[in-house]
Amino acid sequence: MENYKIVKQLGQGAQSTIFLVEDLKNENKTCILKKVECFDESEANKAFRESLALQELNHPYVSGYKEFFVMWEKKDSSMYMCIAMDYFPKGHLGQYIDEKRQSKEIIDEEKIKTWIGQIIEALVYAHEKGIIHRYLNKDFLRVIYKRVVLRR
Repeated sequence: MENYKIVKQLGQGAQSTIFLVEDLKNENKTCILKKVECFDESEANKAFRESLALQELNHPYVSGYKEFFVMWEKKDSSMYMCIAMDYFPKGHLGQYIDEKRQSKEIIDEEKIKTWIGQIIEALVYAHEKGIIHRYLNKDFLRVIYKRVVLRR
């Protein structure tokens, strides 16, 4: 964690916490840090193997992992797998859809077709690498200008 400065907490689940952080070794560039609690060595090893496999993905429609590392917290005697990944300030597709719905704007059909094509390309690429996305929904799709990026 010495390479990252926490800006704010973005969310929390049962086993993980998501932070917006500054990457101190990369000109304070903003990124996301996911901190996943591992309750035993087996969980830590599984998370480490998954992160190794996902780090190998390199595709324009798949978000990148910057790095991952294991961290021990003395205060709660817990081991955490930390994953630094790209930050998408425009948010996820679910937010975009909700904004359009609230403002009663129609999303252009061509844009939707393009996004579906990009999602399919990303999934095919991941499947060719032997990786299956087990939990795909609109909140895992990040919006970058005219592109949608699949979050790993």
